[in-house]
Amino acid sequence: MSITVPGSVTGAAINGLTTPSFTVTADYADARVKQSYVSALGGTQTGVVAHSADVPFVMKITKPSTLRTLGIPNPLTGIVSNIPKNTYGLNFIKGVNVNATNKAISQLRLVWDVPAGSVSQDLNSLKSMLSFAAGAIYTLADQLDDAVANNSI
Repeated sequence: MSITVPGSVTGAAINGLTTPSFTVTADYADARVKQSYVSALGGTQTGVVAHSADVPFVMKITKPSTLRTLGIPNPLTGIVSNIPKNTYGLNFIKGVNVNATNKAISQLRLVWDVPAGSVSQDLNSLKSMLSFAAGAIYTLADQLDDAVANNSI
């Protein structure tokens, strides 16, 4: 079963955002990446902008390029000494203002890169990104689980 990203995502409630919602549009990345971008915003998200070429607002779901399998157990002990991992990714990207003239990219990969200066200059964009990520993860949780089980995005 492949992942079907919905056309809209209800964002998580975050102080400072009122009923955040996101219109999501499918975009092409490559055979192992499913990409979508936020084409419109709903609710009150003051100062936040939807996706554009210079201010991206994107979600990427990735699967391994090659599915790795479990190695052969030691014939005497039954232990597999090297257990490989198949890495699936969920990456959110949002362009943010870092001062009056500069922009930078914030990424949330369940490890969040927050550009210095953006908290004071563009906090609502960071809040909006987190709200979208939480809503998307909640919305897609069952499909993400199926993607791992079937290696299909």
